[in-house]
Order: sequence, then C-alpha cells, then structure tokens
Amino acid sequence: MGHIVRLILVKSIIHFLIYILMLLMNQLLSKTKQPKNEPWYTPGLRWSSKTKAKLLFKRLSIPSKYNKQKYKAFNILHKKLQRRLKATYFKNILEENKFNINKTWSTFNKITGKHNEKSGLSNNFVINNTQVGYRQEVAEAFNIFILV
Repeated sequence: MGHIVRLILVKSIIHFLIYILMLLMNQLLSKTKQPKNEPWYTPGLRWSSKTKAKLLFKRLSIPSKYNKQKYKAFNILHKKLQRRLKATYFKNILEENKFNINKTWSTFNKITGKHNEKSGLSNNFVINNTQVGYRQEVAEAFNIFILV
C-alpha cells in the first residue's frame, strides 16, 4: 500500500513540475523575438507562433512519437501560412505601386533584404590614441597610413 501512495505522489509531483515548466514557457514566449513590426505579421500568425512554440516545448519536455509528429505537422503549416501572408502582402504592395518605379524598387529591396542605408564616414577618428575631428588632420593621417 505504501508503494502505491509513493507512486501516486511521484506522479503528482511530476505533473506539478510540468505545470510550472509550462507557466515558465508561457512567460518566455511573451519575451521571444518575433517579427512584430512587420506589416504582414497578423494576430492570427502571432497566435500560430505561440501554438508552435508550445508544441515545441511539449515535444522537448515529453519526447514521444506523437508529440514529434504533431509539432512537425504544425510547423509545416505555420511556415506555409507565414510565407503565404508575406507573399500576399508584397504582391499587394507591388500591385498598388506598379506605376511608381521608386516605390517598386524600394519594395524589391525590402523583399530581398537589401536596405539602402547610407551611414557615411564618421566625423571623428582616433589617431595615435587621440581623437581627431578636423578634416585636414584626418586626411593627412590617412595619407601617412596609406603611404607607409
């Protein structure tokens, strides 16, 4: 009789620990990086991302064939949904701006991940452990560096 009580106690402790892990996972999910600033990232996709993360946690915490298959199937569906939403968004943007070549190229650059950020050169440089901001001194230091 004592053995059965211990077994039930161990099972209840395991269930309690799994519950605590699920709570911690939910807290971590709210802090994970997701493309929230992207206009194609809809609330439905956000919900899908959270569900995917929960299934991944379940697959890792309770590794079984069922959990692995369930996560894999949902992950495939989630990726398809994400690609389709992104493609639809950019297709609509291109359709709206088909007569504006500047916006069209800007959209192509966003799609390909090319950003035209011109940062330029810094106005201040450190030469021989001293900060130099005067253009003539900077030019002379570069000339010395290149010629030597």
